[in-house]
Amino acid sequence: MRPRRSLLRGVAAVAAGGTLTGLFGTGSASAPAPNALYDTDLAAGADTTIAARVDPALRARVGLPPPAERHWANFRERHPSLDAAQFGPVSASVAVEAGRIVGGCAIADGAFDGETLKTELVARGAEQFGDTPTAGGGGFERFTHAPSSCAAAVGGSRVVLGYGRGVDEALAHVDASIERGAYRSPGSVADESAAELTGDAVSYATLGGETRSRLLDRLDGSSGVEAVVRDAEALGVALSVGNRRSHVQYGVAADPGALSARELWDLTTQVSGREESLDIESVSRHGRMIVVEAAVETADLWSAHERVIGSIAE
Repeated sequence: MRPRRSLLRGVAAVAAGGTLTGLFGTGSASAPAPNALYDTDLAAGADTTIAARVDPALRARVGLPPPAERHWANFRERHPSLDAAQFGPVSASVAVEAGRIVGGCAIADGAFDGETLKTELVARGAEQFGDTPTAGGGGFERFTHAPSSCAAAVGGSRVVLGYGRGVDEALAHVDASIERGAYRSPGSVADESAAELTGDAVSYATLGGETRSRLLDRLDGSSGVEAVVRDAEALGVALSVGNRRSHVQYGVAADPGALSARELWDLTTQVSGREESLDIESVSRHGRMIVVEAAVETADLWSAHERVIGSIAE
């Protein structure tokens, strides 16, 4: 089992847009369900949780931002038995406190060699922990690695990696992700975010007080984004990649009395006006969620967002 920091970077790379494949691979890998996002808050509460789901074809089509690409390369080097071309849907979620990842889980489906992976885990110091005890998780063999507070489960066409503040918490994440229906609390901000944001890649973050303060500290005070960060319960983004242009959704979960769709329209059009390749198309409210629909040149996808972020941050 790999060291703690390596696991966290691997999970973070998946959450940031990394995938376990450049192509869909063989037929046993199915497309991710629209709302198949695991929320770490189900197993361990935290100031902030970040969740993501990635279509594996995305990396082959548009690549990854350099930091995520480096983390993905490190992950592949440490786990050669996880053949990237054999994996389908990937999802991940991490819990964040004081700017540090304190727990998380990554889930991948594909046509990998399960026995080889189990042998590799044991060779890296993992201990077999027995099958999953849940009714919906039969057939998964679990492994733990106490020094790194990590756990893993391998079964059928799925592999699950968990991390926590101890192996018990890591196993709790693994078991919650395997148990049927244990993905999000119905009616929660995470549930609404996952329901309204759809695409090849989807990611959202619930904002706790400490994370909110850190974000506000990084803003330059003149962009107007501060008001959104102060009022938002969660922020999200979804991406659908096209050959020439790509569709982007930005989501903000906020009380209707604190932030209106009109206010968000005014702000997003102001910010996007600094970036010619990014066009705001519409803004609409769905319960607590306000969704901004936008389009961007596919070739300029990552660089356009880097420029926008740079224009509103210090």
